[in-house]
Amino acid sequence: MSAFTPSGSGGVPITTTTEGLTSPTISNEVITLANTEYTYPFPTDTKKFLIKLRDGLADLKMAYISGDSGLLYITIPRGNFYMEDEIQASSLTLYFQATQASQILEIISWV
Repeated sequence: MSAFTPSGSGGVPITTTTEGLTSPTISNEVITLANTEYTYPFPTDTKKFLIKLRDGLADLKMAYISGDSGLLYITIPRGNFYMEDEIQASSLTLYFQATQASQILEIISWV
């Protein structure tokens, strides 16, 4: 069994199974301005992902529809991460913004 344990999160440490998944992709997305929507298109056929802000000093707002990251979104509180698995979509785009400027969104995804 393959496992991945994220580091640097303020929440409870986890280990997640990556068995049957291949091609991990790591991306670091720069969030220059606070409360401004940015996008990240996941690699085609992404099955699982984990996201977190690098320094843990801001909240992250995320949505799956353009324009919703400031209206209808889920908040990932500062110092925590968010993970989804068993994704069935062939294409997926993440829309996100941070409550403070000069943040880096760390993303790891598997297909």
